[in-house]
Amino acid sequence: MHEVQTLKKAAPILKGELEDKLLHVQSEKNDLVKKMEILGKRKDELIEGTEDIKSTISYNFEELRKRINNKESSLLRQADSFIEDKLKGIDSSIRKCEETLKQIQTVSDVLINNIQNQEEVNPLFVEF
Repeated sequence: MHEVQTLKKAAPILKGELEDKLLHVQSEKNDLVKKMEILGKRKDELIEGTEDIKSTISYNFEELRKRINNKESSLLRQADSFIEDKLKGIDSSIRKCEETLKQIQTVSDVLINNIQNQEEVNPLFVEF
């Protein structure tokens, strides 16, 4: 059976229960606000930390690019110096060959001239 109460008797009981529920809801609300504050701080820390990491990554890659560019410049200078030295050596050898070729051509011209004139070939003193 249900116990029937008058409104005057039931109202304070219901009011007490509602106040208890209100306290519980307010407590839950306060807990959620605190959790949201903590999560907001974590979010800000995460964003700040990520920005710091990105900044460090960018700086490190910029330093790597500088080092790579410096190394590239150094290697290109070395390659230029190497080819310059080798070309000097080859040019020197070419000049020697040209000089020797001129001397050989001179001897050849003299021999041809002597043969064509049918002169007696005298020993030639040509320095090689």
